[in-house]
Amino acid sequence: MRKLTYVLLLTILCPLFFSCASGNPYVRVDNLAHKGEYGDGIAAIERDKKNLYRNKDAVLYYLDAGMLNHYAQEYRRSTELLQAGERAIEAAYTKSITMEIGTYLLNDTTREYAGEDYEDIYSNAFNALNYYHENDLEGAMVEIRRMNDKLRFLSTKYGIIVDNMQKKALEESTTIPPDPAAGKNTFTDSALARYLGMLFYRGNGNDDDARIERDALKIAFANAPRVYPYPVPTSLEGEFPVPAGKARFNVIGWSGFAPVKEEERLRILIPGPR
Repeated sequence: MRKLTYVLLLTILCPLFFSCASGNPYVRVDNLAHKGEYGDGIAAIERDKKNLYRNKDAVLYYLDAGMLNHYAQEYRRSTELLQAGERAIEAAYTKSITMEIGTYLLNDTTREYAGEDYEDIYSNAFNALNYYHENDLEGAMVEIRRMNDKLRFLSTKYGIIVDNMQKKALEESTTIPPDPAAGKNTFTDSALARYLGMLFYRGNGNDDDARIERDALKIAFANAPRVYPYPVPTSLEGEFPVPAGKARFNVIGWSGFAPVKEEERLRILIPGPR
């Protein structure tokens, strides 16, 4: 049997998503999640589904319900929902790039919600954990590879110049100084995704890939000082090697809510004919 890296999940506060939370129905679900009553939160979402989510909010429903099921330890159901959310994100993104520009300028609410980049990445991160809890390490590794594919796409999408400079710095030192200019860039990498990748690759015996993920984690920290306004954990340097016959015990804890989106209206006065 393969030696696995043990991951203990400490659910400190609340699920990750609820991206567009506003209004009493959302507050009720948030409060249930805050108290750890995830089963009741799932029931509330299913009961008030029509009031909570528009037809164009399929992505939000799948992510919210998927996360609640994850915390309720309904890992198989969570995987089904998060994978449905991932497919819905892909479909909504495809639709969004074909829409007329007037839709974006006049009424953004007519668009199907396509999810944020971090939501797309974290759907795979939590699916990897779902598979881990189901003792399916191969399934977890598939999710890790999908995360890496998406992160490579984001690097291409938003530019790779800063990333290449940081990789060069890493060749000369084990640490990378934060780049203030990089903090202004759009999300292109995830320390969480890289950390999970390191753990699962190491647990699967792929030490070289695990070290690549560890170095990518350092780069993610350096390129996003606003997201990670604290030093890279010193424990990273001690992750390798794992002595023969032993396993490293890693603890992951979650705290707080994901960002909340709120509607903001902007009125522009267009002078008429005189």
